[in-house]
Amino acid sequence: MAAADDKNNNMLVSASGSDDAQEAALRKAFALGAGRQAWQHQIEAVQCLLRILTRDTEAAGVQSNMLVQHAAGSGKSMTMALLVHVLHTLRDSNNNSQGRRVALIMLLSDRLQLDQQLGDTVEGFLRRAGTLQGEFRRADLGGLSIAKALGDAAADLGGRCLVVAATKQKFERLLRHKQGTSSSDGLGHAGLLAPILGRGRVVLICEECHRAHFHGSATALAVARLFGSGSGLGRQQPQGLTYIGFSATPNARALRFFGRAGNLQASGGEARLCPSHCYHLGQAERDGVVLHVLENYQSFDFSQDSIDRKAAWLLDDLAGRAAQFPLGFARVLKAMVVCRSRADVVAYVAALRNQLALSSMRLPEDEKATPSPEGCYGVFGFFSGEICGESEDHLNARIQLKDASKLARILVVCNKLETGYDEPRLAVLYLDRRLESAVTAVQVLSRVNRHAAGKSRAFVTDFHGRQKEAGESLAAFRTEVTLATSPGRSEEMAPLWELEAQLQEIVCGRKAASAEAAQSLFTKYKGLCKQLRMPCSKRLARFVTVSAAASTLAALGSGAQDVGSFAAAAAAPVVFVEEQVAQRLLGG
Repeated sequence: MAAADDKNNNMLVSASGSDDAQEAALRKAFALGAGRQAWQHQIEAVQCLLRILTRDTEAAGVQSNMLVQHAAGSGKSMTMALLVHVLHTLRDSNNNSQGRRVALIMLLSDRLQLDQQLGDTVEGFLRRAGTLQGEFRRADLGGLSIAKALGDAAADLGGRCLVVAATKQKFERLLRHKQGTSSSDGLGHAGLLAPILGRGRVVLICEECHRAHFHGSATALAVARLFGSGSGLGRQQPQGLTYIGFSATPNARALRFFGRAGNLQASGGEARLCPSHCYHLGQAERDGVVLHVLENYQSFDFSQDSIDRKAAWLLDDLAGRAAQFPLGFARVLKAMVVCRSRADVVAYVAALRNQLALSSMRLPEDEKATPSPEGCYGVFGFFSGEICGESEDHLNARIQLKDASKLARILVVCNKLETGYDEPRLAVLYLDRRLESAVTAVQVLSRVNRHAAGKSRAFVTDFHGRQKEAGESLAAFRTEVTLATSPGRSEEMAPLWELEAQLQEIVCGRKAASAEAAQSLFTKYKGLCKQLRMPCSKRLARFVTVSAAASTLAALGSGAQDVGSFAAAAAAPVVFVEEQVAQRLLGG
């Protein structure tokens, strides 16, 4: 970097520099990296996080994780990119050109699509902002292995601050090796990454932290073991390592792990856990940063109609919606269909393609766009795994996720691309599934709330008549989300929270488990509740029933469609309620 740029970078984190000078430097860095001007909340969020991080660095024994609650569509990815740029250029207290306060920055996501999307955003930002290219490592399909990326950091390559982007699942696998044998990656040893903390702070930036269940998870265990001393179970968060979580819809688990302690409440001596910085949905709507998705929300009860009939109606409706946009945007407009199951995705894709093959209906097309493969008609399906011998790869003519999502004019999804998918051209949403929680509803509806040239509105059609519930879900996150909890109980409650996270994974269909395994976890949960004198949530009684029913259906060959519907029906918030504690719409 040029000397002038180094001066600006130092000003970003200088404790003695004025707030105005720091803001000016941040705005300059953002304009270079993003190619546009920053919104005020993006600058304020990074300033807030830097203040907390600087305070913790200078105060011995003080360590804080941080939570950023920013509305979906308000530029979280670019805010994270600016934060990475600033942390990467963060100098030590002596402003030594070779010194860093941060030795390693990790970007952790829990899905490949998010990992690729966030990696593209941050890598592009750092390149345009002048950050050294060799210091950004991607542990994705086209990049280095995570072992190589973290091995470089552990090897202290010239004392540089490295930035590593990876999924949390890849990080967790670093500790999965047989007892008594070395890991194939060479990193399965406790304490192997601890030397990094000897050179500076490690910052883990966690995307969609409401969903990744970091507290008590395999990720937290891997972090503690690899960066810790290796003694004991190694579950304690190593000193000098900070988690920063980002979410539009923080839940109780996210607040417990990432939230900061607010003031004690007068009644009951409760502590309130809060985001470090909040720019909630209500503020984003008022500022015009995102669109109001309920303004053009239509609700019907098509739940009993066949998929063929719904597909035909959908195409007619979509043609009418496209006609309400300027032609320039109509040519690139995208729609999303949210399905109840993977089997429904396959059926919808087939029905939509058949309808398009037999009719003259076509969306306006951009002549410069890459044409859709023959027979696809711009309709692509997205789901994980296989159903009845059909996979996403085969359904989409062997086109990879990243390219298929770009080519698609109609995306048909089930539990994929429903969270974190950032596509401003997505303007029409069809819901053929009851959204199981407030968190899920806000995340799914927010896929269409981005602004784009020629896009001044978004359209939502609900096939299950749940407009009232959608409004209530959005209202829950039009304010700062906090959690009231009894102070001083974090350590003894950690095993209980870990069991909750495991049970939630099973009931939402993200983790397979037999009825016996679910029964065992449930029994442990009840035992811990009794031991800690905590009331056990009555909703947890549904775990055993749902798991047993799902196993029976699978054994009878009824298919994943029915199993998935059982899981969706039982995916109510799974939380325990502490005595004298109020939790408002927080367990989703």
